[in-house]
Amino acid sequence: MTPVKKTKAKTRLARDLQRTSQIMHEIVSGDLDPYLGYRELYMLYCRRTGLHEELRAFFTIPGIEPDGMLHVDDDFRLMVRNLAERWIKERDPSRSVNKRP
Repeated sequence: MTPVKKTKAKTRLARDLQRTSQIMHEIVSGDLDPYLGYRELYMLYCRRTGLHEELRAFFTIPGIEPDGMLHVDDDFRLMVRNLAERWIKERDPSRSVNKRP
């Protein structure tokens, strides 16, 4: 890979990682419905920017097919919210997680 391509790839990864973090915080705070956030995360997951491992836990949930049948209920939303909270804590423990009641 040429230096220019490496720089572009790093830029895309940084942009997608920033967007991923924003989505996670919006899910946990209640500003974004977990299902809609899940769909946005899936789009990022499918890109080839290096986020595949970062987001794997969201798309290996037993009984959930992100690109197929998906039953969205309160349990699913809670599961996505909990995964987002865990992701935030693991990636940046210094940032607080603001949850709505």
